[in-house]
Amino acid sequence: KAEDCKSFIPSSNLGAASNDDHTPLAGVFCFAWCYNWFGIIRSGVGRMLFLETWIGSGATRDCYEHPLDPGKCVKVAKNPAARLDLLKEAKVARLLAPFLREYLPRYEDALVATDKGLGLVCELIRNEDGSAAEPLRERRKRGALEGALVRGLDRFTGLLIEHDIFFYDFNLANFVVQETGDDEAKIFFTDLKGLHENGYLGFLKLERWIAPFARNIMFRRMRRMYRQLGVPFPHDALCRRKRFRPFFVRVRLGAEGREPG
Repeated sequence: KAEDCKSFIPSSNLGAASNDDHTPLAGVFCFAWCYNWFGIIRSGVGRMLFLETWIGSGATRDCYEHPLDPGKCVKVAKNPAARLDLLKEAKVARLLAPFLREYLPRYEDALVATDKGLGLVCELIRNEDGSAAEPLRERRKRGALEGALVRGLDRFTGLLIEHDIFFYDFNLANFVVQETGDDEAKIFFTDLKGLHENGYLGFLKLERWIAPFARNIMFRRMRRMYRQLGVPFPHDALCRRKRFRPFFVRVRLGAEGREPG
């Protein structure tokens, strides 16, 4: 990230040194920033995508059908500040694929150039009849959830707990339900940018480093989601077993990071 590159520049010397003294460091900073942003769109160079078919919108992003592949969609940020979330989501997808592959869409590693700004390409989950999968929120409005769908959700949330994968936003719009035929359905989690990101206005944010705090927040919000769905929360015993072990958060996205669990 661009802010990480600031570590190359000693802030205590910024006011005293001459412009010449800063030339090499400024070059390093500019190179790192350009590599970070232009490097991630390398796969999209030469093929600007023109997005026409709108699928849906969230708080910070719009989603469109990929103009060249109906099996994919393109997420674009509503404002430049949200573009970093696109890059983060691609990194999170790579990090979590070994643990949650059957519950995540497939993501492309690099951002692409579109007529609406940089975009993140991922699999568009479709039903057996070819229609786009509907959000879990809309499915819940139509009645109780089927047994297979609840079992899939139970397994997904159980994996998050077991591997200490800390998500805090369990908005029902962040899940989609794929109809697979024979009255069966499968659940997918489609918003990965919130990994280990808690939006409350806390000061210390101890959940960033101390895992019991992170688990307490995640368990509470999982239970709230299950109440919204009208189904029992199945992981009370697992939550008690995992509450204090391990003690420190181990999920990181940088080169120095470790894999979950």
